[in-house]
Amino acid sequence: MARVSSITTLKKKADETLHFDMDFTNRMATGETIEDSSPAPAATQTRQGGTASTDLTIGSVAVSGQTVTMTISGGTDGRKYKVNILITTSTGQILSGDGILSIRD
Repeated sequence: MARVSSITTLKKKADETLHFDMDFTNRMATGETIEDSSPAPAATQTRQGGTASTDLTIGSVAVSGQTVTMTISGGTDGRKYKVNILITTSTGQILSGDGILSIRD
């Protein structure tokens, strides 16, 4: 399982389905948590450069404390994708986290 706390480039193969963590600990106060509903964390992805993508799937988004875990599958060999997570915290902060996912077979 990969852990992301700032913009990091992660790698996976196109035929793999992997779990990735995005850790917001360094941006939140002690005891502050991520709200898992109302609104739920939103995960989005685009091809690097901003073009819409339908070949990468983000599913099974779950929250534990100050970390969001997601399952990512698909993608096209040789492409890079920007993965964004938007969260609301228990103190009302709205935070955005980004990661770069590189597909390499």
